[in-house]
Amino acid sequence: MSEQFDIVVIGSGSAGIAAAISAARAGCTTLLIDSRAAAGGTGGFNGLTTLCGLYTEDGEFLNDGFCREFAA
Repeated sequence: MSEQFDIVVIGSGSAGIAAAISAARAGCTTLLIDSRAAAGGTGGFNGLTTLCGLYTEDGEFLNDGFCREFAA
């Protein structure tokens, strides 16, 4: 990898996602990495819906604010 970043966050659990979004909002070039293919950390891996339950069965978005920003 030849790119450079101001901030690299390791771990895409709730704290890592919040840290990466906060850094990006502050204008830092930010990279969020995790050992798993999908974000959500242990909660996402275990099927918890705090970060994973973003849409209804019909594909409608359930939440605004941080959740919508995370999904984007």
